[in-house]
Amino acid sequence: MTAVTKVRDRRLAWKRALMDETGAKPSPHGELILQDLNRKCFGHKAAMIYSATSGQFDPIACAFAQGKQEVLRYILENLYLDERFIINAREVIPHDD
Repeated sequence: MTAVTKVRDRRLAWKRALMDETGAKPSPHGELILQDLNRKCFGHKAAMIYSATSGQFDPIACAFAQGKQEVLRYILENLYLDERFIINAREVIPHDD
């Protein structure tokens, strides 16, 4: 299996898991998953985390949050989602569950 085949197969797996049958937009369940990931992975805001005790930025927590953002970007890149979906996902009002 070549590197190109591995990349293609991986992207196809992401699309099959989260996109509708046309591959043009997320399925209803895929959209829920992507919105949840967007909320949990700081897709809607900067990954700047304040320390509750010192009141200053916590560099370790910021790095952890940036890692979450990178995972979200990786998934979105593999799905080839257009900017419209990404912007709309960011406009969803975040809430804690």
